[in-house]
Amino acid sequence: MEVAINYIASLVTALFDHVSVMSQWSFSWDFFAYAFFLCLFTGATGEESGWHGFLFPHLMERYDCVKSSVIVGIIWGLWHIPLWLISGYQGLGLLLYIVQFMICTIAWSLVMDILYYWNRNLIIVTTFHFFVNFLLSFFCGNDLIFQITIAVLYVITAIVFIAIYKNYLSKRKAN
Repeated sequence: MEVAINYIASLVTALFDHVSVMSQWSFSWDFFAYAFFLCLFTGATGEESGWHGFLFPHLMERYDCVKSSVIVGIIWGLWHIPLWLISGYQGLGLLLYIVQFMICTIAWSLVMDILYYWNRNLIIVTTFHFFVNFLLSFFCGNDLIFQITIAVLYVITAIVFIAIYKNYLSKRKAN
């Protein structure tokens, strides 16, 4: 799923900037190994045990899956305020970056928490987060257009996941 979303976002960015899709990606075996180990031991590995392994189940005691996921997504997004401050964006660019980042973390949280709700497996959500970070590390094109497109695509993905989740609940109640 992440590969397809990244490819579509890359295609949109390429059309926007009138460049080839492949010119926006930087691949080397050295960087591949570096990015793999960096993404393996940062971000996803530590964050998911806290956000989706601890916070989400506690919120589920009080709220439903969707509301709990949105709360986790908001807190998870705000956790990244230091990243926003070092992003290099200023003015309207920074505002767009922050908005797309929050939309992404909420959408990712919805997808990841629904997957977690069904499987109760942190490896799935950690792998999801790992691939988001890993694939993003290779993109070197117009980052803001790429990220906004990813936000839109993940909102669509989250809506599909919510619909599947709601259908699952209604079938479960019927039985």
